[in-house]
Amino acid sequence: MRVRQENPEVTTLYFVRPFDFMAGQYIMVFIDGSQRACEGKAYSISSSSAW
Repeated sequence: MRVRQENPEVTTLYFVRPFDFMAGQYIMVFIDGSQRACEGKAYSISSSSAW
């Protein structure tokens, strides 16, 4: 996985290919040390030809 910090509030995650997923699928992200550690946040998965 590659991580790109777009700005202080936006991070892009690049997963290793091939990464199979279906349209409308989500991943849950949990942040260590967060005050809301028991709560995850759902993000939709999208693909792009740019790497």
